[in-house]
Amino acid sequence: MLTARSKLTEQKELVGEGDVDITLAAQVRELLDEFGARALGVDFVRGEEEFYAVDVNPAPSFTGTGMERRIADSIASLTTIGA
Repeated sequence: MLTARSKLTEQKELVGEGDVDITLAAQVRELLDEFGARALGVDFVRGEEEFYAVDVNPAPSFTGTGMERRIADSIASLTTIGA
């Protein structure tokens, strides 16, 4: 399940939910691999026959997603204390 929010309002209101398109997910995975990233925010627009990526954010916001703790734990796993 994918949740889409609009950043055009201060509250990032919910604009829709839907199933993840496997092809788009694979393309995002390729971007992650290409840039050695753990997370990317990718904005897509739908054309008449396909989707187009129009923006990629290397540091996306996960506010309000319910993933905040998992993201914080992931970041913490990349750090070393006392190194």
